[in-house]
Amino acid sequence: MKNLNFFEGEKGAKRIRYVISSLIISAMVCFASILDNKEAIFPEVAALTIGWLVMDKKVWNVSTFEFIIMMTIGAFAGLFISRYSPFHIYFSLLLAFGFVGVVLMTFRISLLPMISACMLPVLLHCRSWAYPLSVFAMSAIIGATRFLLVK
Repeated sequence: MKNLNFFEGEKGAKRIRYVISSLIISAMVCFASILDNKEAIFPEVAALTIGWLVMDKKVWNVSTFEFIIMMTIGAFAGLFISRYSPFHIYFSLLLAFGFVGVVLMTFRISLLPMISACMLPVLLHCRSWAYPLSVFAMSAIIGATRFLLVK
């Protein structure tokens, strides 16, 4: 009799990654809902979970540590620009984009979602520290999950 285990084999491993990705995204939304804080929602999490957990090919050439640190740096930079920039929003967005461009070129990494992490708080006039903390937490969860799945 053929074994019908849903999570066995190569297809099963991919299904596990889909389930874990869905759980991570759902946890973020639930967490933001419980805290009644929309700034805890980081929309890029869907792209990050798909790029890091679901896709077989590694999309961004960064280590897990670099992934977590760079996403968090981008989020904090965006929050600082949003809170303290004396410039009009257009120039503040340009400043955020320029900051990420310099970081990506300096460290020679291709983590393009960092652009969103930095520009989103500026665009939404974010003032809460919950945003960069959420980005850090979600990036750490995604990174740790990828690390465990690879092991």
